[in-house]
Amino acid sequence: MNSMKFARRTILSTLGLTAGSSLFPSLNRRLEAATPPKRFLVFYTYHGTLPQFLVPTAGTETDFTVNSLMQPYEAFKKDIVLLDNVSFKSHAAVGSPGNAHQQGQNHALCAIKPLSQSLAGGPSIDQVIARGMAAKTKFPSLELGVNDGPSFPGYHTIAYSGPGQQLLSEGSPTKVWNNVFKGFVPSGGGSVPAPAMPSADAVKQKSIMDYVKGEVDAVQKKLGAADKARLDNHMSAVRDLENSLSLGGGGGSVAAQGMGCEALATPAVGSFQKHLDAQVKIMQMAFACDLTRVASINIEELSGGTSGVPGDVHDLIHATSPDNGGKRGDSGSVELIRKYHLVYANAFAKVLNALTMTDVDGKRLLDNTIVLWAGEIAKGSHAYNDHKWILAGSGGGAIRTGRWLKCNGVSHQNLFVTLARSMGVQIDKFGEPSTSTGALGLS
Repeated sequence: MNSMKFARRTILSTLGLTAGSSLFPSLNRRLEAATPPKRFLVFYTYHGTLPQFLVPTAGTETDFTVNSLMQPYEAFKKDIVLLDNVSFKSHAAVGSPGNAHQQGQNHALCAIKPLSQSLAGGPSIDQVIARGMAAKTKFPSLELGVNDGPSFPGYHTIAYSGPGQQLLSEGSPTKVWNNVFKGFVPSGGGSVPAPAMPSADAVKQKSIMDYVKGEVDAVQKKLGAADKARLDNHMSAVRDLENSLSLGGGGGSVAAQGMGCEALATPAVGSFQKHLDAQVKIMQMAFACDLTRVASINIEELSGGTSGVPGDVHDLIHATSPDNGGKRGDSGSVELIRKYHLVYANAFAKVLNALTMTDVDGKRLLDNTIVLWAGEIAKGSHAYNDHKWILAGSGGGAIRTGRWLKCNGVSHQNLFVTLARSMGVQIDKFGEPSTSTGALGLS
């Protein structure tokens, strides 16, 4: 038996099943008028993009035709802002030691002179937001990683709580689950037969839905039709996350008892896509359960096996850069790197799709979230200007979306000031003072 003890009320509260719950309006109408919580997510990838496949092919600021690298998330066109031509002015002002990727990495989210080639010199924007938010959650932030290689390079840290104070991206979904959701997995009394289970420990772990089935049944009787559907969706999402990580008694192709549970096979271990799916679900549920309101998903440089690029992926990315790459005119090579960036685009679409789940206020999570897609360089030439960054979600109406915004080389620090203010954190400057000149108008 697992020696850890779990409080039933804590689990029910996290699921939104206690008295006064804000998850279901028909249980507590008084909370409908409350301001819903805002959330901030950094989606971080490497090597910039191929701008000729990202910039809209035609149109105006609010009516544009998406290009091929935006097609995976075209359904969210009205929810995004394409920031066309954002620059790292902090890098131009103070420089940075190390190779080109290290220099860009140190300025991307911190925008201040680094301590060394591997250590940024100040807090990252996600941590400034996490520290400044009025509401305090169980976890100030979550740093999630997705990597199809053996490990993250030391300088691929993106989150910093202060100068040189790294917050490492955790690449193991199971470790994140155990840290964040261990209160969801009570000990004792496995409810599934042992033969198909992967281990004796898995038999001992009973699903949270099995544990609180009686309370769930009681709550359902009090709900209206809309809230019943909301409860079903919420509990199914928890069950899916348990099963994706082989937790909660659903780890084999066997029937587990519990509300709405169906037999699910254990996902393949080591798959980039399964890894991505698990981390996205963890982010989704951590936001939905209000365990944190700030997170990052750091997706490492892709291998040839994941991206479909034979040979040296890194070199080919540089060689196909549209401004100075030696193979920029080789259509076959350029197409390979377009498909490399398409993997990132599809991952971004998964994040946005996950954030469309129903929120506690009856809206999509995405409606009260701001997602920033950022990276260390703009394109394969190691450029630190002309970044094509993307925002998604309006942060509860703070940002006007559905736009292709030509930024004319504005400092990304001004963007960060705006993002912080949109999250309720009042700052006037961010990072290097000489290149932080105010806010970028996004409302």
